Amino acid sequence: MPGFPDPPSASVTELKGQVLWTREIHGVAGQNPSFGPAGAALYLSDGWGNRPAPALRFRRFDASSGEETGRWPCGSTVRCLVPLDGGDLLVATDQRLARLDATTLVERDRWNRGIRHATTMAVSGGIAAAGNSAMPTVSLLELSTGALRRRRHGPALAILGRTTGDPILVGGSPASLSLLDPTTGDIRRLRSLPSAMAAALSADELGVWLVTGVRAVVDERPGGVSVRPGDAVTRLEWHPLDGGEPLAIDAPLPVRTIAVDAGSLWLTPGPLSGTPQHLAIRAPHGGWRVWRPPYGEMIDAVAPAAGLVITSIRVDGAERRAMTCHRVAA
Repeated sequence: MPGFPDPPSASVTELKGQVLWTREIHGVAGQNPSFGPAGAALYLSDGWGNRPAPALRFRRFDASSGEETGRWPCGSTVRCLVPLDGGDLLVATDQRLARLDATTLVERDRWNRGIRHATTMAVSGGIAAAGNSAMPTVSLLELSTGALRRRRHGPALAILGRTTGDPILVGGSPASLSLLDPTTGDIRRLRSLPSAMAAALSADELGVWLVTGVRAVVDERPGGVSVRPGDAVTRLEWHPLDGGEPLAIDAPLPVRTIAVDAGSLWLTPGPLSGTPQHLAIRAPHGGWRVWRPPYGEMIDAVAPAAGLVITSIRVDGAERRAMTCHRVAA
């Protein structure tokens, strides 16, 4: 159980952070940084710029020191990653899946066919389930043989792996919560959901947290179509897997992303230009804490278990960004 909704008078405490390190990284945007398990490592890709694709690298940094410990020639941005049994990483680029050593990023295996542009992924029983928030199918890849199957379902907002039990499939359109059996490919719908822009499995794996709202807005006009991110929202919902009643709470500031730890929820508005940046943290038994990055810096990634936040800002006159790791005491 994630706790009960905060009372309307719940207080908000402003937090301070400690800078651990800063370093410049390649590209003006598109690095897609993410923390590894427990926040011990930071992974990111070289971003957009004039570097040719063969020169692009996926990199690992020690989260406490900022030291680079490994790199891998990715060719395009790594969109998502998951830890594997034995300590390796499974990463998805626009072209392939690859198994890498989690520290050195030495490549151990790769799969070049079938799964492209995956933005969410989970592994269960030696089978990788991958999806995309804009594609109508879920792909199932047996890692030992390379056998590939597809199941039509609709766009996948998130595929959430669990320590026990089948992965959770959060559908984007129509919005739904389902169990995905990787062995048979069966998708068992549990319940309908409101439209959501982000989802995370609760720490006890008994339910799913949602940031409700429209993830992308499509504007049709004469001469073309444009797509923009949906507006940040304050409404959060927790939906139990056993069919019980959902719970709703309101964040003190508008958000688009969510990360979960055993003790808290960490929420941000996403690293979008022109969007005021903040980190809203909900404590286990209610009450909110807010941390704000230095002016002009975007919040790119958070690691609730380690109390870490990654921010970045473009370096003037260069195709690089200055990336900073902060420790935030929640």
